Amino acid sequence: MTRPSQQIGIGLQEVHIRRGRFTRREFIAVATATVTSAVLPLANLMGEIPQSNSLASDRHRPRFHLIPPSLWLNDPNGPLHFKGRYHLFYQYAPQISNSATKYWGHAVSTDLVHWKNLGIALAPTSGGPDKNGCWTGSAVVVNGVPTIVYTGGTWSAENERAERAKGIIPERQLVAVAADPNDPDLIKWNKIPENPVLEAPPDGIKAVGWRDPAVWREDDTWYMTIGCGEVGKGGIALLYNSKDIKHWNYLHPLAIARPNPNQDTSRPFNSMWECPDFFLLKNKPFLLVAAGNRYLTGTYVEHRFEQQDQGRVDFGSSAYAQKTMEDEKGRRIWWAWLREKRISEAQVTAGWAGVMSLPKLLTLRKDGLLGIEPVPELEVLRRDHKKIPGHNIEPNGPLVLKGVDGDCVEIEVEIDLGDAHQAGVRVRAAADGSEQTVIGYDRDKQELFSDTTGSSTDPATASGLGFRRNRGIESGQLILAKGEPLRLRVYVDASVIETFANGRTSISDRVYPTHAATLGIGLFAKGGTARLRSMTVWHLDPISSDRLTSGAELFKV
Repeated sequence: MTRPSQQIGIGLQEVHIRRGRFTRREFIAVATATVTSAVLPLANLMGEIPQSNSLASDRHRPRFHLIPPSLWLNDPNGPLHFKGRYHLFYQYAPQISNSATKYWGHAVSTDLVHWKNLGIALAPTSGGPDKNGCWTGSAVVVNGVPTIVYTGGTWSAENERAERAKGIIPERQLVAVAADPNDPDLIKWNKIPENPVLEAPPDGIKAVGWRDPAVWREDDTWYMTIGCGEVGKGGIALLYNSKDIKHWNYLHPLAIARPNPNQDTSRPFNSMWECPDFFLLKNKPFLLVAAGNRYLTGTYVEHRFEQQDQGRVDFGSSAYAQKTMEDEKGRRIWWAWLREKRISEAQVTAGWAGVMSLPKLLTLRKDGLLGIEPVPELEVLRRDHKKIPGHNIEPNGPLVLKGVDGDCVEIEVEIDLGDAHQAGVRVRAAADGSEQTVIGYDRDKQELFSDTTGSSTDPATASGLGFRRNRGIESGQLILAKGEPLRLRVYVDASVIETFANGRTSISDRVYPTHAATLGIGLFAKGGTARLRSMTVWHLDPISSDRLTSGAELFKV
């Protein structure tokens, strides 16, 4: 959705931006061209690694989400299930800045829940085709060897933005292989001598970007789609094939974005499909693109995808760069980067930024769209619980429930809307209502929403600061059938809130209450009376004793 233009002063420059959906590369391009910044204080991002004891006591830092020990995380990269272990890589930076040089961080789990950070898997090679960063990519198993395909950033000009201004695409595609496939942790990775395996986009395409490869196999042939786009035309997913994953042939576009009259494709980054992800669910093809966490459905004939319908996996602007994998059980599992929603100074002060989403299970519904649920493995975190008996939810009812609170909890609730126009739950709520986050359903708009307007009194979370929306209302379409109750599963983990609704969609958000006592949980109704059918609140076990702050030495660069 396009929003009014806003002018933000950045040091010696004035940069005009729209408070809309910026790609991560647009964020980087602006940030790297900036000498000093009131929004991104780059001069202050070069300090020592924060002390783990201060991070472990940070009440905004999650306890059951994957995060590096400190500093920066963004895109999920190369999720892989190999020999019974889940490997999840992610964009890591040794500075709290999206413009910093990127590495591949690496974590491993046996159950999708409890993660161990292993350090850096891929680092830029000085003078190489990834000298300015190891960017997003995928992982597959080739002849028994785990193999990574990723984009390398490389430019000769002063920064990425200057290179693009010259019409030069600073992206290459590279391959790395596990040094020892028998190592259960897959610690070491070797870049192949044939790199870069692709040096430039196809001739005839005036690409604004060319990155984020997604790889799959059909019979004895590997296929790869790379995100691309052209000014004035829109997003493109380019298709390549290979027999050995080292030598690639360009075929044609896998898919081209439909014309969108509401999108200004004259802006280069509006014309880019980032993080494309292509897969089949029960032989039905799906194409995911980063913007809006959208997925496209359609037909896949002769290796061309034609869009028929679309949906969104997650309605939250905090979630971005979605990535999926098929595990050894044949399940399609989804992740995303959950961005911060507070100004950069607050992130620097905290010493960390960016959280990996919970893994979501994608299934095929009868209507051909995606079913979206938390993976069942998360139930292992449940400990003591409290059931709330059914009762009417009145507009003037209590703000919070007695004896039910927490910031490390799972809430499962079912509500009949009755004659209410809105109904749902409150979390991270103060008893006096001075801080609260409201998650619910709007019957008139037929929308699921997350309202963080009153989630904090901290000025660092005010909307309108920086490149992203902070506090506010986010929503997306959810059509409930006549008589269908609202069914929510809400995971609250310090500053992270992930909500699943009716098995059909989700919404992720970030909140930073000012007061440590803002822990209340409640119910609400507006415009009429709703009825609680059932509600259970579980306290959840942390996945580590120190909020995953140990192992920082593995990330030194």
